Amino acid sequence: MSKQPEHKKESSDETVDSEDSGFKASRRIFPITPDDPIIAIWETSLRKKIIGLIEPATGWCAVDDIRSGYGLSAEQNPITILVAVAQDASIPEWRRLVRKMKDCCINEQCPHVVVRVHEGKTFRSAGVYVARPYSKNSPIGSSISAVGENISGTLGGFLELRKKGYEPMIVGITCHHVFASRFLGRSRTDGLFPDSDGTVDVCQPSTADYRQSELEATEAIDRAEARLKNLKARAEEGLAGGAELPSKETQLAAEKALRSETKAFGTRLGSALASSGFRHKEPAGEGCCLDWALVRVEKARMGNNNFPERICPRFRRPTLPCITNATTMCIGEPAVKWGRTTGYTAATFSCIKSHIKLPDSEGTSTEWCFVGKDGRDFCRGGDSGSLVLSEIGELAGIIVGGSFHGPDGFTLTYVTPIAEVLGDISRRLGCSVHIPEAGTY
Repeated sequence: MSKQPEHKKESSDETVDSEDSGFKASRRIFPITPDDPIIAIWETSLRKKIIGLIEPATGWCAVDDIRSGYGLSAEQNPITILVAVAQDASIPEWRRLVRKMKDCCINEQCPHVVVRVHEGKTFRSAGVYVARPYSKNSPIGSSISAVGENISGTLGGFLELRKKGYEPMIVGITCHHVFASRFLGRSRTDGLFPDSDGTVDVCQPSTADYRQSELEATEAIDRAEARLKNLKARAEEGLAGGAELPSKETQLAAEKALRSETKAFGTRLGSALASSGFRHKEPAGEGCCLDWALVRVEKARMGNNNFPERICPRFRRPTLPCITNATTMCIGEPAVKWGRTTGYTAATFSCIKSHIKLPDSEGTSTEWCFVGKDGRDFCRGGDSGSLVLSEIGELAGIIVGGSFHGPDGFTLTYVTPIAEVLGDISRRLGCSVHIPEAGTY
């Protein structure tokens, strides 16, 4: 094994983090690069040993392998096995497991690897309200939810279903868990089929975002009316400010027009056509999670896979107007996405997959892990369903969740490869799945 890069030594290579009210510098995180010798060791032996120690323990939710520390570049920080647990990270059980994991690293000739256990959580969807412009033609990255539900996710984009004897159908794609609260009984776990009983109506923007936008529009009018009343009173008394009356009246009229437009906006996007349920690809614990939902979109609300104009110049091929094909990303490759909560963000595909337990899942899965660039999170709650694109705009995967690492305040993003998603849709619905050609919908 080649010599490992030097790094600043932490107080211990075996750590269990507990809450601390004092000021602490923030750790930086970096993905594992393709040329790192740890990859071969992890895949051939170390991963199985670490997971074997973790699996029987209770409360853990994610095992991630990244570089983490206080250095400004990846090479200045040690490779770190991060174990996120829901609570009680400092109990004796976890301290013993940390020592055992460290012994495994030493036995595999990786004494430089740091093992850390700290409190954190995995998440699927939901998120704080975010303001986004409303559009009848639903663009990629739009806010979406089941009608009447407070959970919000992202309309990732559009796919085309083709089946012999039927007209091709354009459908929207997001995650199953965005609508799961509306599914009853087995459909929550096993998913929804086109012939399933009941209908799940879908809206864009999400119910929560729409309600908040109505509230903000009303509050904006109240503020504008109060300012206008104050200016009129000052003008009647001969005080300064009368000259501003026309502009404030215009502003108030604009706020009222916006509220009227908001109230008149029909949010119904369509209905759920089919979904995956909460499933995992076999073998258990080794495959990725399958978490997708298709939306039958009303003709008046149909969007397209065009990129927002403001992000086109950021692609390596800036003239590419829309998603045109699917691809398989190479480890270490840059990626981008456009989501409901965080909008446009960029990340790097880490070379070691994460072993995780997502909420509502009965088992564990192994997921692609993406690390946000420039200190920004690649995703947050509400970005589930966002399509992940390569640096030249090719479709690579779909965001199914993430993990929040409390002590350090950073988020890692988990992505299911698009080939797995398209293949599962094809098998369950008995059709072929394609990326629609530009101008066909």
